[in-house]
Amino acid sequence: MSDLRSLTIMLDLPPVGELSQNARHGSPMGRRISAVAKRRYQEHVISEARLAWGPGEYPRWERATVGYAFYFPDNRERDEVNYIAAMKCAIDALVKVGFLAGDNWQRLHMVEPVFGIDPETPRAMLHFERVEE
Repeated sequence: MSDLRSLTIMLDLPPVGELSQNARHGSPMGRRISAVAKRRYQEHVISEARLAWGPGEYPRWERATVGYAFYFPDNRERDEVNYIAAMKCAIDALVKVGFLAGDNWQRLHMVEPVFGIDPETPRAMLHFERVEE
């Protein structure tokens, strides 16, 4: 088992319009678009997590904190809550591959998110700290 205590995963900004709970999912096409967007973003998350983990056995953390950071290319107004909610599928992907034991409140605690501007490298970041039992 890895002795990794923290992990930062750099990601593309999530496709909020397609992952948001506010998106139009009432039609079959809307549901399909959402499902495809979710699957693609989860594949992206898993791929980037594997790069961050490096070679060897993947860790499995029973409890952790997660911090979200979002860096946008410009100063346009954005709904912070929608970006945080869109990351639910990223967390689900990490549970699915076994990095996190679960995503309920007893296992995963969210710290205050960070929002900023970086025209050169817009991105989302997930930063995890393992919580010792």
